[in-house]
Amino acid sequence: FPVTIHAEEINTDRYVINTSTLPKIFGLFINSNKNKLLENKNIIDILDKSIDKQYIIDKVLYGYGTVAHSPIPETILSKEQSKIEQKKYTKEEINQKLESLNFKIGEDGVRAYSQTKIVKETKKVGKKTVTTNKEIPTGETTKLSFTMTTVDTKELKEVAEIIKEQMSTVGVSH
Repeated sequence: FPVTIHAEEINTDRYVINTSTLPKIFGLFINSNKNKLLENKNIIDILDKSIDKQYIIDKVLYGYGTVAHSPIPETILSKEQSKIEQKKYTKEEINQKLESLNFKIGEDGVRAYSQTKIVKETKKVGKKTVTTNKEIPTGETTKLSFTMTTVDTKELKEVAEIIKEQMSTVGVSH
């Protein structure tokens, strides 16, 4: 009968580990039907760079994997194309970028987008008239959130949990 051995079980002195590269790609596919904010390529880029893919490979696959920056395997790309390194953002850079796109963190810790307009506000302060700019919301807010669906395997469920955790650190709800 077949025996199932998981990666964490083979990292012992009892086994010799031989590896080979297999063209298997796991990805997170964005469906913007339920949240139109996810149509914005800037948002997708920021969310993509908020996931520490190497951490996922190390934690879930015990280092047996490579970060892919494209659905095209690096073995197919030219040497120049395969050398293109994706810039990683720090948590602070991600937060700054989301703030600059008007995604504010609410009391619940989740970022929401609200269109605003600048209105000049004039007040009398003593004998002087002071004019300031005030930002006011113009409509509904939309939370920056997503729902993730995966197959029922230990590894992919663990990956989903890690992604949810990493996204929540920058105010994205799941």
